[in-house]
Amino acid sequence: MERIVKEFKAESCPGEIDLWDDTRLQGGDIWLEEINQAILEANVALLLLSNHFMNSSFIQDEELPRIFQSRIGLGTRLIPVLLNDVDSSPDWLRKLQWLPERSSALSSNQII
Repeated sequence: MERIVKEFKAESCPGEIDLWDDTRLQGGDIWLEEINQAILEANVALLLLSNHFMNSSFIQDEELPRIFQSRIGLGTRLIPVLLNDVDSSPDWLRKLQWLPERSSALSSNQII
């Protein structure tokens, strides 16, 4: 994850990045509420495109709709980051510019 943040920061976003992922969850946290709060507070959402991401019903049914709501309501910037080759057929995904810009998966560049 750290290597992805370094790549993103170098190419797209100079300055501080406060990375949130579900590893911040602690025992006793109400995990769904924590995830939803993180989505609401995000200025940028990195969509780490992998087969797991594309095939996860939780991501597709729960997280992505909330992220898209944040994009519309709060102006959250969505940036797909291609970790490995995935099916790019969903219409919403074809409309977004991916990183790396050359559309080659980060795994092929040995960044992750």
